[in-house]
Amino acid sequence: MTIRQRLVPALMAATVVTGVFGLIGDYAAARGPDTMVAGLPGLHRMGDALQLTDAQRESIRQVMQDARAAARSQPRPSAAELQALVIPTDPNHANALEAAKQRAVARVQNRADVGARIYALLTPEQQSKLPQLLAATPAWRE
Repeated sequence: MTIRQRLVPALMAATVVTGVFGLIGDYAAARGPDTMVAGLPGLHRMGDALQLTDAQRESIRQVMQDARAAARSQPRPSAAELQALVIPTDPNHANALEAAKQRAVARVQNRADVGARIYALLTPEQQSKLPQLLAATPAWRE
């Protein structure tokens, strides 16, 4: 299975679940428990539309905080590796490119995992509502 074949489905899942709830967690954590996503049209009340409980909101916030902490703990590419990515004639270009691909796949997989953890926090009723809410949201139809 190629990286593209693994990446596309993972990106789709990560975008839907992590995108919605990641933003809810980010904004709610920054502005308080009653604040939903104010920056995206139609998503500012996703948590209210799903009727998330305070415990669910707090759990989502914790999942997002854990994910951010884990992401920050990952090693960053070195300056030499970044330079090798930009210069195709660099002898380390192929290695740097492969390392960048692996990091990208890992990031997407981590986002999908976070999305799955958040989705698991929803009740079956909330899980069934989510696709309908996303379909009705202009930002997700584009």
